Amino acid sequence: MHFGLKDLIVVSPRDNWLNNKSINAAKKATKIIKNIKVYDDLEIALSNFSYVVATTNRRRYLEKNSTNDFKFIKRKIIVNKKTAILFGPENSGLSNEDLRLSDIIFTIETSSKSNSLNLSHAVTVLSHKLFELNNLKITNSISIEKDNISKYQLSKFLNYVIEKLENKKFFTPSEKKESMKIDILGNRKIAICREMTKKFEEIITGNIEYVAKEIELKKLKGEIVIVLYSDKQKDEEINLEEIINSFKGEYRPSELAKIISDQTGFSKNIIYNKIIKLKEEN
Repeated sequence: MHFGLKDLIVVSPRDNWLNNKSINAAKKATKIIKNIKVYDDLEIALSNFSYVVATTNRRRYLEKNSTNDFKFIKRKIIVNKKTAILFGPENSGLSNEDLRLSDIIFTIETSSKSNSLNLSHAVTVLSHKLFELNNLKITNSISIEKDNISKYQLSKFLNYVIEKLENKKFFTPSEKKESMKIDILGNRKIAICREMTKKFEEIITGNIEYVAKEIELKKLKGEIVIVLYSDKQKDEEINLEEIINSFKGEYRPSELAKIISDQTGFSKNIIYNKIIKLKEEN
């Protein structure tokens, strides 16, 4: 309310979240609270947005663009008709599955000695930046980007790809299934080949968002082959010990295993055993 924002969406809130205590705590933002849109599913909540900025302060193992430069975010907000800023839960933040629907990951710069912000603080910082943006007088004409795929279309395409790959037993070995899915849920390079070896053969290559947009525009039909480009360095880049230590004992082992699993796709059992081993070594 202090920064002129009025549209708030909440996804899968806990039971009895809207009560006298939460309304009273909102001070003068009662109107915003009463007009909140509530969804059970993030895909549906974001379906009408053309650009989504996800916020996180931890390194993610996804092929997603990331930045801590709000000037870049500002330019994107200006040229997109409808932009959402996405925040995760207080304790665990956004999972990698949540991040698949975002266009970019934004991190608020902080001291390396303490890089974690409370959710309320992060929302306040971003809200103030948006307030400054809304009060700028834009004198030059701005061209609105018209070719961004909606999050509904992107989600539909990703689910289609995963379903086809599951039918072909692509996700093996089983312990790597979630990690492999997260690979695809990023913005990985992909090729869609229609009617291969035939007269009207057509190949579309690019990152997943680009290919999804092209398929939506072309309304492709016929036999389609999906080719995923390899990412051999990914597992080598993931250092579980480094990730575990970055949390600095903030969670119980079982809770931490789930959070890291959501972020990396590694098995919760593997992560849990690693946490216990590190505790015993220390």
